[in-house]
Amino acid sequence: MKVLEEIKDVLRPRPDEKKELTDTAKDVLNKLNKNLKVGKAIIGGSAKKGTWVHTNHDIDVFVQFPYSYADKSDELSDILHPVLKKLFPKVKRVHGSRDYFQAKQGKFDIEIIPILKVSSPSKAKNITDLSPLHSIWIEKREKNHVDDIRMLKAFCRAQKMYGAESHIKGFSGYGCEVLIIYYGSFLKVLRASQKWKKQQVIDAEKHYKKENPLLALNSSKISPLILIDPIDKDRNVLAALSEKQFNHFKAMAKKFLAKPDPYYFSLDIVTVPSLKKRLGKNSVIMEIVPKKGKEDVSGTKVLKALEHLQRVVEKQGFTIKELDWEWHSTKTYAWVQTKESTLPAERTIQGPPLAHKKHVVAFKKKHKKWTASKSKITAKEKIKIRDLRKLVNKHIKDKYITERMKTIKVVA
Repeated sequence: MKVLEEIKDVLRPRPDEKKELTDTAKDVLNKLNKNLKVGKAIIGGSAKKGTWVHTNHDIDVFVQFPYSYADKSDELSDILHPVLKKLFPKVKRVHGSRDYFQAKQGKFDIEIIPILKVSSPSKAKNITDLSPLHSIWIEKREKNHVDDIRMLKAFCRAQKMYGAESHIKGFSGYGCEVLIIYYGSFLKVLRASQKWKKQQVIDAEKHYKKENPLLALNSSKISPLILIDPIDKDRNVLAALSEKQFNHFKAMAKKFLAKPDPYYFSLDIVTVPSLKKRLGKNSVIMEIVPKKGKEDVSGTKVLKALEHLQRVVEKQGFTIKELDWEWHSTKTYAWVQTKESTLPAERTIQGPPLAHKKHVVAFKKKHKKWTASKSKITAKEKIKIRDLRKLVNKHIKDKYITERMKTIKVVA
């Protein structure tokens, strides 16, 4: 397929990019390993597996501590932090199940994760301890699949479903890699998705030959698509995947298969003018500055605030056509588009059946302008705010919203 060949070529890193990333990674490893009193720094993630995409500026580095430090698993970040502060003065510590670090080296964003060196999943004290084992499994099987892995990652990223973070609840990078290796190609994953049923199980290493994984797995690990970790049968790689993203993937795959187009791999940069042009009149665009902190946490706060706004808009009587947002850690745009331009002057409220006399009395007390028929009672209520913009402007000042972000304002 010509389109796929074009996309593969676009996504492949250029020779000069490969050299720059390799040189930077070597430099970071040398600096770390010269200064570490214990542990060893190694490259991980897509840089290690060679599955990174053109223009990528991220490098994952793992600092492996010997397993003799297992009883100090919770202290690994504290042990590593002083070394990193010396080497990277502007290093940031990010809180998580085990804290990790973010630093800059030239134009590259370096993520440094302390882990234990483990020989099997049963010895891991934290999910990140499994990362090198994941890399080994992928590297042994990724031959002839690298381009397809890049495509699936780029497809998911462009369609806003890449990442297991709680404000995304999508497909992780490792999940994309396992799916490609299991099915064999990008197109085969998309075609297979059209037959996926809810709680579909994919078990690449056939850990569950006789027993039902849905009964064996912890209920918290059950998601719409269950991808058994090839190296750990007790783990669902896609445990964070939401039903919304599961359905979204199937829908976008169907569209691409019907009419392949490079558009599905393009990550559009959202701007106010582009949003205004696409959404039209019945819409409101907001600019949000998230609170500083771990992206997963600050992103989730924005998501919760927008869910609150959605409830307000729908309760008022508007029919939402689209409510979405584009995440950026420094400035985020959110928007809501409705079917109606304005609401009518009043609306009809359905009351309880007349047979429920106690509830009918309460309904009449609350609504003076009521009408009763043979079996039911209704009331007319004036709609105080009929304009979408006025409604949004009022409720973005709600405490529930303001306490979850640094600033929010309507910009269009």
